[in-house]
Formats: sequence, structure tokens, C-alpha cells
Amino acid sequence: MGLVIVLNCTAQTHKEKRAERDELRKSEQRNDFESISSLIHSRNFVFKSGTSENKQVSNMYEKQEHGKSVIRINGSLVRITGLNSSEWWKNTSGKIDTWDFTENPEELTYSISFIAHTPESNTAILIKIFSDKTAIAQFGGREFRGKVTRN
Repeated sequence: MGLVIVLNCTAQTHKEKRAERDELRKSEQRNDFESISSLIHSRNFVFKSGTSENKQVSNMYEKQEHGKSVIRINGSLVRITGLNSSEWWKNTSGKIDTWDFTENPEELTYSISFIAHTPESNTAILIKIFSDKTAIAQFGGREFRGKVTRN
């Protein structure tokens, strides 16, 4: 009978520890989510990717051989290294228009969409940012996965 009581207490202790770890992890994610808000509102950050997903070939990832896709936002200006409609790798700069910012506290995500007006074209860009600063950027018909950092 004593063994049953010890095992029962041990099981409860593991459950309590797991619940504490889960609550701690959720609390850290909420704190990370809130800290990212000031970074995004500053409009002074960089999105850098490592892989891309071709929208026409679902779930197929390609390693980018020529470097990374980079979106550098500095106030109302944007510098893009990546895909446009006519060429694969392109460097261009322009102004940001129609900045739309959405916060989703339940999912701990932010979404930013804007139009980058450059001399070559107007490019619609959507960036979804997660609490751990990982992000997904969509532009030029492709999806890029990467991270958001300070500029």
C-alpha cells in the first residue's frame, strides 16, 4: 500500500512540474510577443530568410543558392533583396505605402502588409511574425521563412 501512495505522489509531482513548465513557457512567449511589438512599431527592423517555398509547387522547399531574401525596413523606406515578378534575385529600394499592422494576442502573432513603391514596380509584401521572432514573408509570388531582427 505504501508503494501505491509513493507512486501516486510521484505522478502528481510530475504533472505539477509539467504544468509549471507549460505556464512558464507560455509566460515567456507572451513576454516575447510584447517585446516584438516595440520592434515592429519602430519600423526599424530586418527580415532575413533562409529558405523559400514556391507557391506553385506546394510543400517544396528550395535552398537559396545566391544568398538570402532580405527586407530592410527603416521608417517609410524599404530595401528588398529577393524576388520580383521578372527576375529571381534583385536589389531594389523604395518607399512604403499603405502600412497595415494587425496584432493577434491569441496566436501570439503580428501581421504587417504594405506596398513597396520602387522605380521598377510596386510590390505587395506580407510579413507574419511569431513570438520567437521567426517570420514568414510573402512577396513576388513566393513565401520566405526566416527571422526578424533589429535594423
